[in-house]
Amino acid sequence: MALELTSPEAPEDLESIGRKKITQGDLKEGVGLLIKAAKKYEGRGENLDAARTYRHIASVLLSNPKLKNKARPFLLKAASLYIDLISEEIERFEINLSRLEDFCINVIESFALLGDREKLEKYAKEFARMYEELAETYMDTDEIDSAIIAYESAYRYYKFIDAVEDIKSVAGQLIDLYGKISKEYLDRKAHEKAADTFLRIAYFVKELFGYDAHYMEMAETAAKNYETASKLAYAEGNLDKTTSILLKAQYAYLLAGNTARAKLIGINLSRMLYQVINNLRSHGNHERAYKKMVELAQAILGLGKLNEAIRIYKNTMEEEPKIGYKLEMRLALLKYLVAEKKDARLLENVEQVEFYIRRGNLLKAFDIAQRIIERQEGLENFKKKLYEAEGITSSF
Repeated sequence: MALELTSPEAPEDLESIGRKKITQGDLKEGVGLLIKAAKKYEGRGENLDAARTYRHIASVLLSNPKLKNKARPFLLKAASLYIDLISEEIERFEINLSRLEDFCINVIESFALLGDREKLEKYAKEFARMYEELAETYMDTDEIDSAIIAYESAYRYYKFIDAVEDIKSVAGQLIDLYGKISKEYLDRKAHEKAADTFLRIAYFVKELFGYDAHYMEMAETAAKNYETASKLAYAEGNLDKTTSILLKAQYAYLLAGNTARAKLIGINLSRMLYQVINNLRSHGNHERAYKKMVELAQAILGLGKLNEAIRIYKNTMEEEPKIGYKLEMRLALLKYLVAEKKDARLLENVEQVEFYIRRGNLLKAFDIAQRIIERQEGLENFKKKLYEAEGITSSF
């Protein structure tokens, strides 16, 4: 079928055809069209579309070992345009923090792919300071939610350059802010949200004291609030919600080092989940049943029964192989390992995965989780069975 153009000069059409050409294997023609599209976007002053297109060109070239070296100018061009977009965004009356973060991440990733450590650290430091200043401005206007988002971004960039004192300072600010929010949730009896917040506090407490009694105390507080929330859900007759919250409680207790309580919850949770799954299947709600099957696998994994967890997970993968389920199993394994080893660095890796989940970028989160798991020693048998459950004969 012939491709129809609204205008042979329109960058949207050039980009669309270029992408199709690349998909069809015509790399040279496809990249050529994408370059034309990017230049035309620039000519129209549409820097975001231009930056996005240059970044895509670089990704295409990087995926081909013979063409990797040709990606450099496109990465530099994309980074330059994203830096301009950052400057434009912070001058707006109302800053879109999500959009700003996208621009910043693209700059950092571009220099990371270029292997330019000097520029990487330069911009990470600039972004950290920019976000900290933004957070302070939001604090002055009592915009607490925006202040938290900005401080967390500053924290991530300070971590990147290992600015120890700045990291601790920002962590302290976040502990104070999350503390105020947790109190508000408790006053409203919103125990699940309070528990989520206590886990955030625990994470930043870890930055000040390490993975010690301070961290575990906050994780235990989160676990207790999850339990309270689960009891309220149970009283409402909502077993589906009850089991989801109890799974959070189980892992919070594991992180808190309270293995006895985590085990008790895990055993009771597993029994409840079997009941919920059977009920969902009897009503023909198979999609929700698959979701609860993955929760069951996670609950059993949290009990240390890794082989049994994989067996249940495999049954789900054969019917519903969603990337979200694969990610949930990897995240559960990582949290189990964090709790077992009391490993603060591994906990930071988990936070990195969850950051991309919160942003809705499951592919990026999965990629990071997979690379972390590949580095873990002593799990060869489990990893082999995990991949086999997903229809893969070896690790990737």
